[in-house]
Amino acid sequence: MKLTNTILSTGALVALGIGMAITTTTVHADSVTSTAHESIYHLTTKDGWSNDLQTIAWNSKGNYYDLYFLHSKTADDPNEAGDQNWYHTTTKDFVHFTPQNEAIKADGPEAPYTWTSAWTGTVLVNNGQIAGVPKGAQVAYFSGLEKHDGGSQNIWSAWSSDNGKTFSHILNGASPVIDHSWNFTSHNRVDERDPAVVYWHGKMLMYVAEGDEIGVYQSHVGNWSYTANGIHNDESANSAFTKHFGSYSVARNLELGNDMSIKSTPIVSQGKEVKHYNSVSKDHPINGINASSNRPFTNGRDTNGTIYNLLDVPSLSVNKLYNLHFYNTKSSYRGRIYIDIWQGNDYVRLNYDPSNGLYNVKTRSGELDRGRNGQAASSYYYDGLLGNGNGYIADSGVKNRHSIDLTVLTDKNSVEFFFPNGQSYTVARFNTSQKQDFKIFTEDPTNGNKVDITQANLSQN
Repeated sequence: MKLTNTILSTGALVALGIGMAITTTTVHADSVTSTAHESIYHLTTKDGWSNDLQTIAWNSKGNYYDLYFLHSKTADDPNEAGDQNWYHTTTKDFVHFTPQNEAIKADGPEAPYTWTSAWTGTVLVNNGQIAGVPKGAQVAYFSGLEKHDGGSQNIWSAWSSDNGKTFSHILNGASPVIDHSWNFTSHNRVDERDPAVVYWHGKMLMYVAEGDEIGVYQSHVGNWSYTANGIHNDESANSAFTKHFGSYSVARNLELGNDMSIKSTPIVSQGKEVKHYNSVSKDHPINGINASSNRPFTNGRDTNGTIYNLLDVPSLSVNKLYNLHFYNTKSSYRGRIYIDIWQGNDYVRLNYDPSNGLYNVKTRSGELDRGRNGQAASSYYYDGLLGNGNGYIADSGVKNRHSIDLTVLTDKNSVEFFFPNGQSYTVARFNTSQKQDFKIFTEDPTNGNKVDITQANLSQN
């Protein structure tokens, strides 16, 4: 049995390193439409900030997918709490997207129990069970802050008369359909958010986050805390905080296998300016701005001995696809694989051990320094779960193989690693440079490690 679906996700963040600096031009990101942090081929909010991706739903009338995500023009300003709305776009291929529009307003209509900030929720098509809504119309269930009582959390609902573009018809007189204060809802009388609504055996079920519990309701009728502390648009963190930030990962095709594992495969456009480098080794590396030098060099030592250079090409465009085929001419691939990606002094660094499948990701971003809460955001990004700039560790499940295929997708604001078993790791980055250095190193205890490299430029065009 195989189950296939398609998703988008926001970036996960990680931490550490040293490196070669690229001179960048300081740009002052002082408007909600600044291009300083705008990705090249990833879906990016058209203005302001964005956060959790909401429902991705097939639109049978339009023959496309509807995508909804949370958005705010004031999320970077701590004096403007709330004020989130929903944005909407459509796509047929998860590579090209239509112009974005506001789907749910940040402020509900004037009514006694309306909302003043629209948060996470669900969109589904009315199968005839939802009273007061035409059959076949899209209905949104969403959490938010109540406008008139200081901002309590509740659930509202609205339906669309324009095929899912906007939700302007508010159900229940703009009062909540689930209220945190009711005696059968949230036990802590505070949390009531992020409803997930599904049809089940003739009923509708709603799952709601209620503090450390999940509320489940039946009827017959997704934080940006550290980035919202301020992101500069220069590594020295001297510029004003950006007012435009928010990109998503590429779409992924998901397959559920018979062993209950999920394989994630990226959906991207056909690459342009494709280049191939075959049989790259420590004795015949690829180096230099024109990728024309094969001068070998080393980069210190690790647990399996000397670290050898395989690829070191500076000043590449940031919007890249890399397909990397690592193999050993004698046995299973032994020795760690290192991938270092630099934008100026900012970096994302992968350290992967094919013998046990474990990998470590370290990151650094100067743009997070000197935030509204000092170094809190910068430290969270740099230190990761391990502290002291040591980042994050995860298990890829890929070990003891003769060959290993890694796919790396880079854009101005993200790096995505894909392992051959379908596992992936997504990292946000915050540099505004259009250029990056891409480096590959390896240990080589058997003197037989090689890599075939294919790289291409990606865009939405």
